[in-house]
Amino acid sequence: MKLTVSNLSKQFKNKSAVDGLSIELKEGVYGLLGANGVGKTTFIQMLCGILSPTEGEIRFNEKNIMDLGEAYRDILGYVPQDFGYFPEFTAEKFMLYIAAVKGLPAHYAKESVQKLLGKVNLQKASDKKIKTFSGGMKKRLGIAQALLNDPKVLILDEPTAGLDPKERAYFRGMISDLSKDRIVILSTHIVSDVEYIADEIIFMKDGKIESRGSVRALIQTLTGKVWEGNVAEKDVGKYSEKYSVVNSHFSDKRTYIRLIADKKPSIDFKEAEPTLEDVYINIFRTKEAE
Repeated sequence: MKLTVSNLSKQFKNKSAVDGLSIELKEGVYGLLGANGVGKTTFIQMLCGILSPTEGEIRFNEKNIMDLGEAYRDILGYVPQDFGYFPEFTAEKFMLYIAAVKGLPAHYAKESVQKLLGKVNLQKASDKKIKTFSGGMKKRLGIAQALLNDPKVLILDEPTAGLDPKERAYFRGMISDLSKDRIVILSTHIVSDVEYIADEIIFMKDGKIESRGSVRALIQTLTGKVWEGNVAEKDVGKYSEKYSVVNSHFSDKRTYIRLIADKKPSIDFKEAEPTLEDVYINIFRTKEAE
């Protein structure tokens, strides 16, 4: 099973939202990382067949998804950042409604609804109205409805936006459990959402793929290049101008700085273990500087 994207572009008037993007995806979890406005949602909407590309094509198992039509939608699960729901519906009624819209047989739908509500830990709330749900519960319901047709391709756009750390941790575990025998694409600008569950990270910038690879491989690119130190407050500016500063904190007339540099910046610094967040900052700060 594979999803192949070839020279994909999407133009909106004078703006290129996605620009010549090519990638091949197989079973596993892919973290699509990038700041808001880099083209992630446009890319995702083309993967879902919601938008048509200006150029290029998307193929599922070597067949163009536009030609597959309904057959492709049958194997697709999509959770947009803000999915629509009926506030007065109970979770069960909403799920049954979505099952009917998807054309699933009634007997299959009823059995699947209960199973999926249990999978996302909403079984005890199945008879409660959605308007009473917390943000995390609504997100879980969104994932449950996307799984009704047992999709082979599951796409989630900013699924943890607005959630607290505990709810985000729950989502990471749930998404990891759902990844077996599926292509799962998780689009986010929050590094921690994908750092521990993604088989591969894809960094996207200005409609293009800037870098991709496993978390370990990406982190290794910064081995020997991440430094931590305490410097005088008056010297902070010169380090910020010259290097990619990941973090800084002022305390007792000194400033702790974590930065990325090819060589040790000064005797005030010592080498530190790189993280995926360091990679994120380095990629996007470098590109902005250029």
